[in-house]
Amino acid sequence: MSRVPLESYYPPEVWPVDAASRRALRGGPLRPTMNLGDYVAQPPFLLTTLEAARAMVRRDLFKGANEAAPISAIRVRVAGATGPDRLSQERIRLVAETIVERTGLAVDVTAGSSPRQIAVRLPAGKFGRPALLVREGWVKKGVAVALVDALDRKSLGLLALVLGAAGFFVCNGALGAVRSRRTEIGSLLTFGWSRRSIFALILGELALIGFVAGVLGSAIAAAIVLAFGLELSLLLVLLVPPVALLLAVAAGLLPALRAAGMAPLEAIRPPVMARGRGRRVRRLAVLALVNLVRVPGRTAVAAAGLVVGVGALTVLLAIQRAFEGSAVGTLLGNAVAIQVRPADLVAAALVIALAAAAVADVLYRNLRERAAEFATLRAFGWHPRQLARVVAFEALLLGLAGSLTGAALAVAASTWMLEVPAAPLAEAAALAAAAGTLAALLASLPPLAQLGRLTTPTVLAAE
Repeated sequence: MSRVPLESYYPPEVWPVDAASRRALRGGPLRPTMNLGDYVAQPPFLLTTLEAARAMVRRDLFKGANEAAPISAIRVRVAGATGPDRLSQERIRLVAETIVERTGLAVDVTAGSSPRQIAVRLPAGKFGRPALLVREGWVKKGVAVALVDALDRKSLGLLALVLGAAGFFVCNGALGAVRSRRTEIGSLLTFGWSRRSIFALILGELALIGFVAGVLGSAIAAAIVLAFGLELSLLLVLLVPPVALLLAVAAGLLPALRAAGMAPLEAIRPPVMARGRGRRVRRLAVLALVNLVRVPGRTAVAAAGLVVGVGALTVLLAIQRAFEGSAVGTLLGNAVAIQVRPADLVAAALVIALAAAAVADVLYRNLRERAAEFATLRAFGWHPRQLARVVAFEALLLGLAGSLTGAALAVAASTWMLEVPAAPLAEAAALAAAAGTLAALLASLPPLAQLGRLTTPTVLAAE
């Protein structure tokens, strides 16, 4: 199975099939000859050095020689490919893709190829050879590797993570909007609106937002394609609005269900209520933690975006540092190949940016819902810097919770799937977690800018 009859290396074996052919060849194979036009010819085999081969491509010595491209084929053996198993095939595929990307050459995968016996009818020769029916091993090679218009599974996975982060952001914003509109929703229920109507109202609003965002995204993508002379399928452009619509609807199911489950009493209930027995808080960091725990659902959704982004960035950085951008491993018996490209790092950074936007949204809505509390604390003598430190601690705790969780999950996955060495993996996890935490802290700047406006007169006027 491993002996593939490529004529460039040794002549193929051609054996007679019928009785007449066996008599003509005396029971043996059809031998190669020195005739280059014959069916079986001697392979053009010569052992030499590259320096000595330069004379063979000189046009003044050999007619038709190509000095610019003297090499017609290069055979590559991949280390670690031990047989027809999936892991070996994945290693070979990854090497083939790398060659195509870096050189632009056409690559044929011959590993796993096997001869197939084909019957060939040869006409009579001009010098007395009779007509023959022979069989020889023809080769069906592996599929040629072409990466011109295709995205690998890992890039598609990262794009899915970007969409997932966008879904987290939409869900987080919708949950905050439902909480801030509790008076409106409670009043509608009081005036006779059914819970099904409330559910349809919230979900319809999000569906409309998703469709409009999809249309705008398609228009921006088309403008970029035209501006830079890129190629983009019209079908892909037309698929963006329905995909955005479905994403918004999926992200809005939980907020819509929560809105439909409200009681009419929500119209007069304060946004944040004390539950259970109160505890004395002595540190600002503990107060920030208490504030986040008071809205656990919204906090968890915001942290989940950081988990996804930091986890993806950790894996990519670890592969970049440990394996120079390419790694092959196994997951549940399936071969996994990952090759890091600049676009992949951009996608992971975009996921973290969307998660940071969700953190900013959580902090901003927390400020609005606890405006009376902050104003009361200022009236009792709290300095604005202390209030700002509480908001900053909330951002820091959110960032640490999401970033450390994402880094830990990525370390476990990388160790399990790809056997990444400990040193580059730890370094990648630290860098990714620091990036996620820094993004969360930067996300606290817009809410902190709004903190100075929460004065006692403005809060009392809103009440």
